[in-house]
Amino acid sequence: MISYIQGDPYYNGNPIISNEKDAQKYLIRNFIINLDELHHFRCNAHVIKAWLSQRYVNIRLPYQEDEITDPRIASFVGSTNDVAFLHSDLGHSRWICFEIDGTRYLDDHARSILENAWHQAYNLYKLDSKGGELTREELVEVLDHSDHFTTKTTESELISQYLAPSTKGEGSFMTTTCILKFLQENIGTSVRLNTKLVGSALRELGFDRVKQRTHRGSLYGYFVEFINS
Repeated sequence: MISYIQGDPYYNGNPIISNEKDAQKYLIRNFIINLDELHHFRCNAHVIKAWLSQRYVNIRLPYQEDEITDPRIASFVGSTNDVAFLHSDLGHSRWICFEIDGTRYLDDHARSILENAWHQAYNLYKLDSKGGELTREELVEVLDHSDHFTTKTTESELISQYLAPSTKGEGSFMTTTCILKFLQENIGTSVRLNTKLVGSALRELGFDRVKQRTHRGSLYGYFVEFINS
């Protein structure tokens, strides 16, 4: 597909992430943005994650006095030789991952099929602009499929080893800081854990963040069940 649209003005094969204003223009002018060799973007992963979540762009274009608000039309494709390339900064639920053995150039018949597919997709979008949103079941399916391509943090592996999600009636309430201290006590000080990564791992592993009244006042945290401890 990429070879089919390369050279098209709606295709961007070399996005410059460091220039925020230009980057915002890409989102409303390009149909496909190719993030070739994703590992090169590792230091800008948070920017890519924000792009994938951004639905509208507010920007003042050259020679215009006022800002405009346009919907993002850009979709993203990426490639990498690393199987486990997903991590929290890139956003696990924002990618549909698959492995390929090789590539073939499209013949005229295949191009015709592809064009008709885009026509059909656009017609469906015009019928229901929110029709492409994932249902909860589809989101769970994407997350399950993405697990094979996900890089597990130390925090995520330790939480899976020692804790499981629970409820108010059955589990123990712990804040993110308390969970970090609990894990740190189990593994010692040879590995230093990160509070932010603990919070991200808890959300990814299905722990529900809730507000709970305690003797120290209202705190945000998680109900957990202890395992292997």
